[in-house]
Amino acid sequence: MKYDLYELLNTAIFTKTAFILVEGKDDAQIYSRIAKKINKKIDIYPVNIIDEYSSGCDNVIKAIHKLQAKFEERKDNIDKVLGIIDRDVRPYRPLSSDNIDYKTLKGLFILKYYSIETYFATKNNLKKLIEKLTYANQNIITEEVLNIVENNFNKITNELYTISLEALKNSCLTDYNSIVGYDDDKIKEEDRRKYIFRKLQSKKTELKNFADKINVNINDLKQVCKGKWYLYNYIIKTLQQIKHLKIMCKKAEILQCKSCKVENFDDCDYKYKGGYQISGIYNDIFEYIDETECQDIIQRMTGL
Repeated sequence: MKYDLYELLNTAIFTKTAFILVEGKDDAQIYSRIAKKINKKIDIYPVNIIDEYSSGCDNVIKAIHKLQAKFEERKDNIDKVLGIIDRDVRPYRPLSSDNIDYKTLKGLFILKYYSIETYFATKNNLKKLIEKLTYANQNIITEEVLNIVENNFNKITNELYTISLEALKNSCLTDYNSIVGYDDDKIKEEDRRKYIFRKLQSKKTELKNFADKINVNINDLKQVCKGKWYLYNYIIKTLQQIKHLKIMCKKAEILQCKSCKVENFDDCDYKYKGGYQISGIYNDIFEYIDETECQDIIQRMTGL
């Protein structure tokens, strides 16, 4: 038997423990870690385990919409529940067929990026990844090193932006003949990304006009790029450069580790440990909560 929405609210009031509705099980894990990070007792529920609702952002919106009357009935009820949804393509499309104006809903929080995964592609998390994947400690992982590693990802942001525009246009326009949509999870693979980008060169002007019409540019990449695409590609490209840091350290192209300073190059701190799969690194990075990047989420959750 699934949970009843009103009973959850009554329980939250009685126990003085707020709860959050999220889109799915993966999201529940992430927000639970954020709650733990801020030492806040909050119950997290994927919306699909609530009676009458399935997974996804639209169902979080519907559940929060149903609670509006309860928020009006008793003002402190609003402090006991929060719905969190990805930004998604919603700002670029008209209201859905159910005509719920999500922007006016009390108790609904919308992420600043397309989806939650993008919050984990940061320099702070990159630094922790370098520590995990090599023998380097934070004392030698300078801002210069982080910039060098991250720059390998920056080289492909135009590709991701172009692909994202095509997927966004496909989501916004009915009967659009699209080369790629947001449901193409293979964009997280390098060969697929390059192939789709080449195919989109013939649409370059068309996509530029579309972007201008909706007031979007490459600075909005995090808002229009699917989070899984963004984070997977961030990991793939930074990992390539992490594996190259040992050579750079040997040549003193970056701050040298103690071993390389005495020409003991085989024991370089930047030696890649090996044995890691992209999927494993992807899962591991969610263990790191960048408090600066996640400040909007933290602030809203702390207010419960």
